[in-house]
Order: sequence, then structure tokens, then C-alpha cells
Amino acid sequence: MGGESSALAQICSLIEDAQLNKAPIQAYADFLASIFAPCVLGMAVMTFIVWIAVLSLNLIPAEWKVELGVDGVADHSDVMYLAVLFAISVVVIACPCALGLATPTAVMVGCGVGAKKGVLIKGGCALETARYIDTIVFDKTGTLTVGHPSVRDVVVADRAYTPRELLYYGASLECVSEHVLANAIVVTATEHEKIDLQDPTEVHVVPGRGIEGVVAASAVTSRTTAANVMVGNSEFCEEKGIEIGEKMRTHMHEMEQEGKTVVAVCVENKLAGVIALADAPRPDAADVVKHLKSMGLDVWLITGDNLRTASAIARQMGINHVKAVALPGEKASQIKALQSQVNPLTMKPRVVCMVGDGINDAPALAQSDIGMAIGAGTQIAKAEADMVLVKSALTDVVVALDLARVVFSRIKLNFFFSIVYNVVGIPLAAGMFFPLIHRMMPPACAGLAMAFSSVSVVISSLLLKKYQPPQLLQAKPQKVHFEEDVQVVDLKNLVGLKANNVRYAPLTNLEEQKTRPKALRQ
Repeated sequence: MGGESSALAQICSLIEDAQLNKAPIQAYADFLASIFAPCVLGMAVMTFIVWIAVLSLNLIPAEWKVELGVDGVADHSDVMYLAVLFAISVVVIACPCALGLATPTAVMVGCGVGAKKGVLIKGGCALETARYIDTIVFDKTGTLTVGHPSVRDVVVADRAYTPRELLYYGASLECVSEHVLANAIVVTATEHEKIDLQDPTEVHVVPGRGIEGVVAASAVTSRTTAANVMVGNSEFCEEKGIEIGEKMRTHMHEMEQEGKTVVAVCVENKLAGVIALADAPRPDAADVVKHLKSMGLDVWLITGDNLRTASAIARQMGINHVKAVALPGEKASQIKALQSQVNPLTMKPRVVCMVGDGINDAPALAQSDIGMAIGAGTQIAKAEADMVLVKSALTDVVVALDLARVVFSRIKLNFFFSIVYNVVGIPLAAGMFFPLIHRMMPPACAGLAMAFSSVSVVISSLLLKKYQPPQLLQAKPQKVHFEEDVQVVDLKNLVGLKANNVRYAPLTNLEEQKTRPKALRQ
């Protein structure tokens, strides 16, 4: 692959655009520079007039005149010459360039450093806003978790169906969906159970709820005719008027409290069973959350999963704020609600960062002050984001926020250098310190000083290349629910037959996938 459509070309284009994108603070520098030049010319004129008066009226001691190169009574040509020298030195030493270079050089280097560290920053505006972030919101699937859920439980609720039949109906309907949970169900049915699927018809997707359609009969099914199938969460079942028995609901809650996502499979408007999926948390997620808290950020989890599943994951991560059962539009509304709140520490409206990876996260990424997209996520999520975490590493969230703070600390330092330089240099060139040092600054020296000020600001910005990401604080070890083989739960009172329940062992790596049995049955 090559040309403008290649990933590398797009990344390079993004970095170039980011480096040319002005940070809002640059507007202040431009404003200062716009009034700086007229002020300097005014000071040069004042310097010229004052020195003509001082020398013509003999307001300084005779020995000072000697030090200035004027012997005895100065004539008009000597007075004019010295006054012009002082005025020229003022004009030459004054350096609006340092003010103008303070921000863009730091932003340019900062964006380049971010790209090397795996964080694509879309311009100075995003970089500046990121330093004010006080609230960070995470999506769950693919963000706090690895994004590769797998089927862990297949539990039938009606003895008329077998686990393979349940998988057939669920996977056949989900094969047209791009959702990660749908893909996990399809993989289990086709690769683990070797079930041949049928393409569904009359498919209707309800975002945040589920999918419904018609699935044809097959050799796996007990039915000989096509069936109306619905796959979704318990809220979808309630909306469709499908009853979930008390025992099944209790068991669903137990699985959800383990951090599993439970999907109901309904056939002909009756609950046939449920499929529970689990997505292992990212190994460094808890450490990232702890470090973000140490930076003074409020950490939230917003997900479309139910409250029990979301709370189980949040407990493992050390997250205290959870918003569950959030539809894509509701995620954006929740971000907006957070932005309207006042941070009790700063007494200002919250500045919110959203971290997500999927299509469902795109509205929230667009609504947030700073949107961060996981690099392995969807194109629409990356398009709406202000920053893209290319390596899909959660630790890069800390890198992005820390780098933003470091860059703007350097911008402040650059401004400090340039302001101090002008505050000291202009009076020095104007001769205000002559009574103390008994030396005047020639225009040539003033020019060298001016060049040094610009170079010093550039060097200060280039030192950002030495940036090293912070060491993450280590969170206390948390019990992860999916480390060991699951135990089969006896549901014979619910389904009548033990064989109607299938539990899948968790797959932690490729070697274990080869050696473990595909399924553990009662």
C-alpha cells in the first residue's frame, strides 16, 4: 500500500496539520506582539529625546561624559550621535520574536514527541485543552477491557432447546452485526462448536438494545420452519413483553456481578436461554486509573452494559463513578451533563475527556472537551477524537495528559524567558543602568542579545524531546474474575437437565487455547 491513502501518509499528514494548528494561547502572544512593536518605537523615541536633553543640559557628571566618549562640552553632533546610538540599541534589542516563538515551537515539538510516544495530537488547541482536564470518562468494552470478549456461559431456559441450538439462533442473527459481542458469539458457534449458520432475513437493529430477525431452520434446530429470533439485553426483552423467570433472572444477575455481559436469546417471543460473555480487563487499567486519580482527575465509567456488570468492572479498576445502560446518544448527554457541573476544587465547569473506541462512542467523543480514541477502534471514533492512541495502550492516556501539562509548562517558561529578556534588555539598551555599570550597549551587542533570546526559546522548546513518560503508580492487586477455569453451576431445578448448560473455560493465551477443552459440560 502506498500513496496518500496509506496509514503512514495519513499519520504524517495529521502530524503536519497538528503542528500548524495554533493553540488558543498563541492568540495572546500575537496580541502582545502586535502592540509590542509600537511600544518599542515609542520607547526608542523617548530614549532619543531624554539623552539629547541629558547631554545638552549637562545633567550628568563630566566623568560620565568621558566614559561615553564625549570630552568636555559636547557639541550637537556628539549629542545627536549618542542619542541615536541609544535609540537604535533599544529598537534592535527588543525582540517580539521570542514572544511569537514561545508557543508554536513548543506545540510543534510537543506534537512530534507525542507521535513518537504513540499519541497523535490534532493540534495546539487539543494540547492546550488537555492540560485543563479534571474529569476523565472511560468506555468499557475495548477501552478498559482488552476488547476481545468470549462466550463463557450458555444457559438454556427452555428444555426444548439445546446449547448448540441456542448458539445457532444467536450466532445466525448476530452474524450481520459488527458489534464485538456479536462477533464473539459467531466465533464460538462456528469455530468452537462447528455450527453452520444461516443468513437471517428481516433484520432490525435497535441501538443499545439488541437485534431481531428471522432465522431459518437447520440440522441443529428441533424446529423445521424459520423462527422469529431476538437477541439483546434484558431491557430489550422487557420492551418486547418477553417474560424472564425469577430463577433465570437471579442467575443472570449473578453472572453480571462477576463482570459478565449477559445476552438473552428469544425464539418466537419466548426466552430460549442466555449467553454470557466476558472481556478481560486490560492488565494496566487499574494502575492507569490510580495514576489519573493521583493527578487530581475524577474518573468515570460510562457503558451500555447493565449496572451490575459495569459495577463489577469498576470495582476491579478502582472507579467510583459509574453510568450504566447508556445508549450512544445518552453517553453524549452524560458528557454534557458533566460539563455543566462545577468542579468543587476549581469552582469552574468541569473539563471532560472521553476515552473510547467504537462507533457508539463517537457522539460522546465529539461532545467532550477532549476525545481520545483507541487506535484499534473504528474510523469514525478516530475521526471525532482530538487525540488518537496509536498503540491502543491505555497507559498512553496518562502520557497524553502529562505531555500536555509539560508542554504548557514549557510554554510558560518560554514566555517568562522572553518577557524577562525584554524587561531587562530594553532598559539596559536605553542606558537606564549606565549610572551603575558605566557602560553603554552598542547596537551590535544589542543585535547579538536579540538573536540569543530567540535561540534560547527555540532551545528551550527542543528540550521537550527529552520528555519521558511518568512511571505509573502501582494499584493494589485486585481479584480478576476470569483468571481460573469457571465452575459449573447446577441449574437442574431451572432447566430440568444438567446437560442443557455449557460453560466455556477462559482462554488467556494461544497456548492455553490449544491445550484446553473447547467446552466444559455438566
